[in-house]
Amino acid sequence: MIADFRFALRMLAKKPGFTLIAVLTLALGIGANSAIFSVVNGVLLKPLHYRNPQQLVWIWSTRKDVSRAFFSIPNFVDTRAQTQTIDKLIAFATWGINFTGPETTERLQGIRLAADAFETLGVRPVAGRIFQAYDDKAGSERVVMINQGLWQRKFGGNPNIIGQTALVDPVQALRAE
Repeated sequence: MIADFRFALRMLAKKPGFTLIAVLTLALGIGANSAIFSVVNGVLLKPLHYRNPQQLVWIWSTRKDVSRAFFSIPNFVDTRAQTQTIDKLIAFATWGINFTGPETTERLQGIRLAADAFETLGVRPVAGRIFQAYDDKAGSERVVMINQGLWQRKFGGNPNIIGQTALVDPVQALRAE
């Protein structure tokens, strides 16, 4: 086996162009495999960090022009009232906002959630509180939860931002809870 290994090294040394292409091809293949596995592992293989992730389903509404659309609020309320096979429905919608922090304004992609979403998913915040039922009521003070990346980037990880007011889309003030 050692003789075969030495012979292979001599052949590779005789043809440096072929050797370079072979090494680059192997490196590209190994890198692509690693990248694909990382995505598959993160998206498909690792369990979700929610209570009973195997019971989660995503329900779309269908419309004439869109095959996958969010439910309208009246449709969601009707579906929740009439469903007999799903234990709990959580309403959410994406929300693009301009967030004005201490120094700069940044365009963010947020999610509007029903107040019971975090409790249903079994998710607890690192700091502050989850949304409460009274947060869903019309006229209640608007509150926001931020992720760790934004907390670190905009606020330097300052734990004292809980209860502070942030300006979102110049006219909407939200309080961090």
